[in-house]
Amino acid sequence: MPALPLLSPQAIPKAVTGAIELLEQGHEDQAAAELQRVLAVEPNHRLAQSLMRQIKDDPVAIFGKESFTYRVQAGESLSRIAQRFLGDVHLFYALARYNDIKVPRQLDGGQQIRVPGKAPPPSALTPPAAPIKGGASTPSVPAPTPAPVPAASAPAPDPAVEAAQAARARTEAINRNVRAARSAFAKQDLNGAIRSWDAVLELDPGNRTAQLERQKAIDLKEKLTKVK
Repeated sequence: MPALPLLSPQAIPKAVTGAIELLEQGHEDQAAAELQRVLAVEPNHRLAQSLMRQIKDDPVAIFGKESFTYRVQAGESLSRIAQRFLGDVHLFYALARYNDIKVPRQLDGGQQIRVPGKAPPPSALTPPAAPIKGGASTPSVPAPTPAPVPAASAPAPDPAVEAAQAARARTEAINRNVRAARSAFAKQDLNGAIRSWDAVLELDPGNRTAQLERQKAIDLKEKLTKVK
């Protein structure tokens, strides 16, 4: 099979999002291949590194042996549970492997899973209790029919999708500033080029291209200053 072409920087967010969706569907090999393409272009991509580790490493080595039993609430996903108890929405796949769940998105309300770590207080594991019956002043008043809960009929977007969208927005901002920097450099607007490269480095401090191009603009500015 011929090697797939290298991804462009602009294609990385879409590739990461695609890998997340593949993992949600249980397509581990395809997701790993997509993540390898990302890491071939951006070896320090943290999310791609994390997802690849979740595919390759023993989940017990990632989380440890200590765990507690949790009953999944209706409408919950592994990504929501990972965000709630592990502090990282993207640990959903390691959590799935920790529980021998082959397809992470196939999670049912009432299902019991193991969550790594020390069990939180019981109040953190159970949904809010129903209100107690009224006191002596209202013993004969029947409880009204509960109004529909908006969150139940319109669940919030999955945090994994939101995080992928944020990663895409970050990469778009980086690419926008890269274009601005190169355009400014071509016009000999060296101050503008340096400002744009600074903006890139604020979003991606390890961006080697930005570091080199920024230094190139600084060197040229100093050289032109000496000529004047």
